[in-house]
Amino acid sequence: PEARRARARAFRLRGGFRLLVGRDMHELDAVRALIVDTLSWGLAITLALALAGGIAMSRSMLRRLEVINATSREIMSGDLSRRIPQRGTADEFDELVSHLNAMLARIEALMEDVRRVSDSIAHDLKTPLTRLRNDLETLRASHSSGEPDRDAIDHALQEADGLLATF
Repeated sequence: PEARRARARAFRLRGGFRLLVGRDMHELDAVRALIVDTLSWGLAITLALALAGGIAMSRSMLRRLEVINATSREIMSGDLSRRIPQRGTADEFDELVSHLNAMLARIEALMEDVRRVSDSIAHDLKTPLTRLRNDLETLRASHSSGEPDRDAIDHALQEADGLLATF
C-alpha cells in the first residue's frame, strides 16, 4: 500500500522477453540513516568530550602556571628561600620546576656569598678608614699650629694605598 524506493535492472532475454530484477531499498535506507545518525551523535559526543577535556587541561595548566607566577612574585619581592612546589607527576612542568628550583638555590647561594664578601670588605675597610680619619684629624691639628707633620702625612698616604690595594 505504500510506495517505496527500489533499485532495479532490466534484462533482455531471448524471444523478446524482458526480465526486471529489483530490490526494495527501504532496509538499506534505514541502515544508512541509522549509520548517519550514529556517526552524527558520535561526532557530537566526541567534540563535547574534546572540548571538556581541553578546558580541563587548560585550567590545570593555568593553575600550575599561577603557582609558578605566585612563587616568582614572592621571590622577586625578596624571599629567596621560596621554592616552587612539585606535583611529583614527572611531566614537563615538574622538570621545569626542578630546573627553576635548582637555579633559585644557586642564586640564593651566590647572593649569600656576595653578602659574606661585602661583610668581609666592610670589616677589612673599617679599621684602615678609621686610622686614615685619625691621621687626617692629626694633620688638621698640626696644620693649625703652623707646621704640618710629615710623618702623619706619610702614614695617611700609606693607609690610602692600603685601601686602594684592598679594592
